[in-house]
Amino acid sequence: MKRLVSRSIPLLLFFSFVPSFVLSLPLGANLWAISPPENLSSHSSVIKQSDEANGGLFISEFMASSDGSFLDGDGNASDWIEIWNPTEQTISLIGWRLTDDENDLRKWTFPDTSETDLSIAPGGYYIVFASGKGETDSGKSYFIDAASYLHTNFKLSAAGDSVALISPEGTAVSSYWNFPEQRQGVSYGTDANHSIGYFKAPTPKKANGSVVLGFLEDTKFSVDRGFYNEPFPLEITTASEGAAIQYTLDGSEPSPTNGIDYIQPIPIDKTTILRAAAFRDGYQPSNIDTQTYLFVADVIKQSPNGEKPSDAWPNPSAGSSGFGGGGRPGQPGGSSGSQAYNYGMDPDVTGSS
Repeated sequence: MKRLVSRSIPLLLFFSFVPSFVLSLPLGANLWAISPPENLSSHSSVIKQSDEANGGLFISEFMASSDGSFLDGDGNASDWIEIWNPTEQTISLIGWRLTDDENDLRKWTFPDTSETDLSIAPGGYYIVFASGKGETDSGKSYFIDAASYLHTNFKLSAAGDSVALISPEGTAVSSYWNFPEQRQGVSYGTDANHSIGYFKAPTPKKANGSVVLGFLEDTKFSVDRGFYNEPFPLEITTASEGAAIQYTLDGSEPSPTNGIDYIQPIPIDKTTILRAAAFRDGYQPSNIDTQTYLFVADVIKQSPNGEKPSDAWPNPSAGSSGFGGGGRPGQPGGSSGSQAYNYGMDPDVTGSS
């Protein structure tokens, strides 16, 4: 296989383009527990949530790597923790605790103060910022920002950490021990189906949407895009265990329902635009990766009549001049019609007919 380096070949390249959760807690049991999803098996997470017998409150969502989409009262992008009250009673947080350390359940306590409201209405949510400001120089064991949000004396680590809600009696009624690595701007928690995972669209102080169990790694190609003059086999892989790879050869976006199942190396023996992505039920698909392999012998013969490479490409549009409808090749037609989508090679340039 030889890869060619082009210096000044007059050709048109076919570049690709991309044209109120309501959770009913089980009654009559002290705890329900959810084991971590399969992709989190390397973490010793066991997420436990309380029912009404243990006070009813639990951590429904948190963010350990803020992107600034939800700021604290001082305008800072701090970590945050959301506590939900699914019961029919207003509950005071005075005396409850939060911790990021399984060996220190008394790490930070909701204060007995009138400086801010510490009650959660039925069905309501309460936000606490995990900024590390929870102990101040004033001698107080808590910090309240300009918008009356409380701040803990610890931060959450995006590399993987723990967070738990502790009842006044000292019981960890809602815990995410050893939660996995987090992504910036993506929250983590429990959805209406009792599933634990990531929320691509965080919803602080609102009902949660559905989780994804993880994010699939991008596809990798054994041969990089470029110019070639000999056929070669192409292998596509992903580091995500259990993921299936779909690919297309017509420029369209691969999906679980569109494309070809990758099973074995793909023979590449002509100019090819290949798009691929990894998929798995319950997981966020990988990005779509595109590789364009150009065989120079094919270039001067591509789209000889100006036709589009496949149905995934825009229709050629008529212009006022030039080969195949006029205008500069590859440029969209304007309102005056002076430009056009123009596929193929100009025979006046290639000397072919």
